[in-house]
Amino acid sequence: MKIELKKEQYDAIYNHDGENLLVSASAGSGKTFVMITRMIRLITSGKLDVENMLAVTFTEKAAAEMKERLSAAILKKLEQGDCDAVKLKDELLSLQVADICTIDAFCSRLVKRYFFALGINRDFSIIEDSLKERLTEEALKNVLDKYYVSKDEKFLRFIDRFSEKRTDKPIRDLIVRLHYAAENEPDPKTYLSRTAFYYTDEGFRRLSDDLLAYIKADFDCSVAELLSSKEKLYEAGLCDYADYVDDAVNDIKDFSDEDDYFDFYGKEFAFPKIPTVRTEEGSDKDAVKEYFKKVKDGAAKRIKKSLSAVPERERAKKELSETKDDYEILSNLVSEFSEEFLKLKKEENAFDFCDIERFAYELLKTPEILSAVKSKYTNIFVDEYQDVNALQEEMFTLLSNDNAFTVGDVKQSIYGFRGCDPEFFSLKREKMFKLGQVIDLNHNFRSAEGVLSGVNTIFDASMREDNCGIDYKNTSRLVFGGTYPGGDGSAVLHIVNVPAKVKKPASEVYDIVADYYEDVKTDDDYTALEIKRIVESELKNKIFDPEIKDYRDVRLSDIAVLCRKKVGSTVAITKSLAENGIKVVSEIETSVCDFKEVKLLISLLNLADCFYQDAPLSVCMISGIGGFTVSDISEIRSRGAAIIRECEKTENGETNTDKIKPITFSDCFVAVMNSGKEDDKELSGRLKEFYDYIDNFRFIADFKGIRFAVNEVIREKGLNLAALTGGLGGEKLNKVERFLRESVAGGRELTIKEFLYKIKNSPDSFTSAETAGGAAITVMTSHKSKGLEFPVVIVVHAESKFNSADLRNTVLTEKKYGVGLKRYDDETRTCYDTVLRTAMKYAIKKRTAQEEARLFYVATTRAKNSLHIIAIEKERHTLGAAVTDVRRPLDFIPDGFETEIVDGETLISAKKNETKNVLIGKKDEAVCSLIERNLKFAYPHLSEVMLPFKTSVTANLKGDDTDNRSVVEDETLTEAADIDAVIDKKGESLRLNGLSTPEEGIIAHKILEHYDFKNNKDLTAEIGRQKAEGVLTEDEFEKINTERLKKTLSLPIFDELKDYELYREQYFVTSVPAKDVFGDTCSTEPVLLQGVIDLLAIKDGKAVIVDYKYSLKGEENLIKTYKKQLSLYKEAVERSLKVKVERTVIISLLYSKAIDCPT
Repeated sequence: MKIELKKEQYDAIYNHDGENLLVSASAGSGKTFVMITRMIRLITSGKLDVENMLAVTFTEKAAAEMKERLSAAILKKLEQGDCDAVKLKDELLSLQVADICTIDAFCSRLVKRYFFALGINRDFSIIEDSLKERLTEEALKNVLDKYYVSKDEKFLRFIDRFSEKRTDKPIRDLIVRLHYAAENEPDPKTYLSRTAFYYTDEGFRRLSDDLLAYIKADFDCSVAELLSSKEKLYEAGLCDYADYVDDAVNDIKDFSDEDDYFDFYGKEFAFPKIPTVRTEEGSDKDAVKEYFKKVKDGAAKRIKKSLSAVPERERAKKELSETKDDYEILSNLVSEFSEEFLKLKKEENAFDFCDIERFAYELLKTPEILSAVKSKYTNIFVDEYQDVNALQEEMFTLLSNDNAFTVGDVKQSIYGFRGCDPEFFSLKREKMFKLGQVIDLNHNFRSAEGVLSGVNTIFDASMREDNCGIDYKNTSRLVFGGTYPGGDGSAVLHIVNVPAKVKKPASEVYDIVADYYEDVKTDDDYTALEIKRIVESELKNKIFDPEIKDYRDVRLSDIAVLCRKKVGSTVAITKSLAENGIKVVSEIETSVCDFKEVKLLISLLNLADCFYQDAPLSVCMISGIGGFTVSDISEIRSRGAAIIRECEKTENGETNTDKIKPITFSDCFVAVMNSGKEDDKELSGRLKEFYDYIDNFRFIADFKGIRFAVNEVIREKGLNLAALTGGLGGEKLNKVERFLRESVAGGRELTIKEFLYKIKNSPDSFTSAETAGGAAITVMTSHKSKGLEFPVVIVVHAESKFNSADLRNTVLTEKKYGVGLKRYDDETRTCYDTVLRTAMKYAIKKRTAQEEARLFYVATTRAKNSLHIIAIEKERHTLGAAVTDVRRPLDFIPDGFETEIVDGETLISAKKNETKNVLIGKKDEAVCSLIERNLKFAYPHLSEVMLPFKTSVTANLKGDDTDNRSVVEDETLTEAADIDAVIDKKGESLRLNGLSTPEEGIIAHKILEHYDFKNNKDLTAEIGRQKAEGVLTEDEFEKINTERLKKTLSLPIFDELKDYELYREQYFVTSVPAKDVFGDTCSTEPVLLQGVIDLLAIKDGKAVIVDYKYSLKGEENLIKTYKKQLSLYKEAVERSLKVKVERTVIISLLYSKAIDCPT
């Protein structure tokens, strides 16, 4: 598209040769176009050779585009003729190796060329993250160890004060953070040393002056808020209130007329009494009166807070001086770490980009090298100059030789967290403006007039010289460039009124389910619904497209959602939009585990891992997996609770209070499922069916893998069809597939427990960038949007407060003041702010608000045709004189901006009333007949179908409450609650030496499990080996009953098995007839039986099974109790291994006996 040059553009392209020039280019003013067109003009006119040009951009993409556009322009000139073709062809070839690059690439080339002057190897590499992390830790260790060894009192006191949870990690992190902050400075040492100035008398006076300015700014802000209300008061006829404003303002001005900050110490300001004016409740006048009271209370609160922070002068000076030792220790630690870290990197010949920039700067300070470099470049071009840091600014200043063409926009400086400082641009502009070397480009060719009007309305009010250092209204106001028809475009603020949240009673089980399936729970969910409403409205509109010079329909790909917050909330918006049926493209990776379709599967896996968990149980039951309704859940809860409470009653019908315990939903589930009451029969049957379904899922997942098992559930329960009939069904199924891919690791299927552990502890494994086939809206952060443009832009999170977490840090960092440490009282173990930290907090809040204003400017100026700003209803603050009082982007928007109030309840209603997709078709009589016949079919082997697919030996022994096939074991020592002395069969008292009996049994079992029967008969040595190898803990080692264990190991059975091949804790799975397992069936249907044998000994096709028991039972009771268990072990071994089991033995660990158990 051909752009007609404005006067300022023409001046920047065709004039000012042979001198420095700064182009201050507002958003959409074509700054890159101007820079490249100037380059083309100089190259094609023979005034500039490509090989003598340095062009620095801040992204590799921008550098590549610059080369491409220059190449296209030279080719076009060659096609037109009337030029020095030979020279232009040479220039075309030179473009491929020209110094059109990022600042990092330029510095790398310079260092590689003059490496010898730095004393490093030429073949250095950029350090990899893993190596960088290792060297960082090594450098920290080397520096801190030296101090720890020295036992320096100041250092140890510093460590004691600033460590957390008995670790010095916070100090390590702080050292690294300060190191990188200092690296952005031309001289890193000045970053830390500037704090030292404020410990001097002159520095303290400077602090006092700064704090006086800050507190007066607070007074001025209160004055501005009060004065801004006068017009409303007059309009409402509240003249007495308007007069009161004048009185209050005069009182504040008189009160604040002090020349010293500390003169405010101990002072309090009292507003005059508000005049009594009667108004009709609920009237407009009453609303204005309430509004004014709010303004007045806000001003009073601000003044009170500012005054409360003022300390007494001498005390403030003393408390600041008390932090000096800590500051000096920290400063030394950072300096020594920087030196040690660089030394280690030199040894590895690997450096980071901070090092490369510093090396380049050091080279440019060498006169001979600087002269050589400056002589090479006849012209220097720098794009995005507002994003330079202090070190880069110094480098460009050194390189400049009345030949630098710099382009930037201070309003778009948004990378303060990287060390960039817009002040460099502002100071440079101020200096060069006096020399006539500044051109302002304010004509905007990107946006329609309606968008520009909205942007100007916002920043006329919020970007002022006194609060942002930018006089937007007089120097930077966007001027309509004429790209669109006059009057086109719009900018609207959407305020979403969110209904009050009602806290639901925690006792109702189905609240868990309601919470899980509730579609609208957070502010981001409401924001997503409003985005959807806007998108649907925009898709019905037509927009003017400058490329075709005509109107066309809005497409999904025209729309971008810009999030101010960091990744977390951007992910939430992306997820919520996708769940509301809007196709989304986002480069920010989201976890598939955050989406409902996957959350349901995670609940299923949790339920399979442990059935008795209320939340996953309720969720799965009410989903398509269980098919239960909310009413069913409520009924199960009430019926189950009644059954349980009935069981708690004594013989006389009274409730036994000793047995009362909280009732969980899973308790209710089991109670109803096992109820024999006729009234519960139908519901009990459904619960048993659900229980068996989950049990079968667990079995399939164990033997065929989670992926197979879950896909079977999806197919059987029609979850895939449910997804496909909803919005974005394909994308939902893709998320499920992405989730299930992680159930395999290293070529092995993970168990359910392993997969759940991975879900909990490795969330990054489940992330993926949101993509959509075909057209989709784009979701990104405002930072990422810089340099881009979209026909429709929706800016969200305008209500969100700026991040103030940094203000709570025990160590503050700020460009002007350096480092601010808290003052510690070692006796009371408390810490306090100093006047230095108070000044730093003012400065940090001001810088934060200024950067947020610039970020908001970037976001709003991405819009070409339509700009929408969404804010959830929050309290707004009237714009005052102090930028520190602005707390959220919404505060930048003045009254009078076009605003639409949206009812949140209406958004929810619209969602609930959406038309749902269903699968339908014509009635087929033949199919209906077949269905009816099949439904009436009675399966002849139903009793066998009810058999479980698998069971375990332990479950069969202890019994299963769900099928009443229990063989209940008598109490064993491992299950005893508190046995100090127990009377055995013979009536003899068995004293247990004060040990916890279950613990002794567990320890003995563990020792035998790992005992080396063949090579070590010395128990003491064997126990020592197990402790050394980590088998036994220190606590377990101390509690071993050595005498009892020696007696057990002396049993002949262990000598008899010496020549056998021994298998410990031998897990098995085998198929056996159901009748051999369950006593109440004659079925020969196979049932999978699983179990673990304590010790299996095999020799020459014969086997011996040994089972350890730590029980109070005598010999007869042990055989009676465990005979069936050993019989099942025997059958499993003989079926699986094809060996003959000759002997089954129970080892009583308590009595040290070997008991042969006939099977």
